[in-house]
Amino acid sequence: MAAITRVYTLPLAAEMLGEDADLLWEVYVDMEPEDGCLWVYGPGDQQIPPSQTSAPKA
Repeated sequence: MAAITRVYTLPLAAEMLGEDADLLWEVYVDMEPEDGCLWVYGPGDQQIPPSQTSAPKA
């Protein structure tokens, strides 16, 4: 299996694909890890998708 070498934010991916970022977000939020969905884990129980640019509110 190939290793992940790059991660693009959702807005940049939408721009690269010529798609609407909101549409891609709607598809993304219904995905599971088995679908290739990537989550970024932080301290404690923080979890965010890589496209989120600010920390989640506690």
